[in-house]
Amino acid sequence: HMQSLNADLAHAFSLSDTDGVLVAFVEKDSQADRDGIQRGDVITRVDDKTVQDLADLLSAFEGTTAAQHTLHITRDQQSISIVMHPPATE
Repeated sequence: HMQSLNADLAHAFSLSDTDGVLVAFVEKDSQADRDGIQRGDVITRVDDKTVQDLADLLSAFEGTTAAQHTLHITRDQQSISIVMHPPATE
């Protein structure tokens, strides 16, 4: 479960701007959980695509068949990268 940042959320997470998507919830044992994504992470880039809001995040995955993506995340005011493996589709 994710949502675009607004000024109140950015302030609550001590972020300097509202660019990015907040991870509000990660289901236990989900692919996101196994990949290390945590509640409170702010996704700012997917591979080489900047993510300013939820629409940007969704469009970053549209039409791709890549086996993995690098998510650029702000966590606890630190920038980190996580390799994400999209769930298998049938």
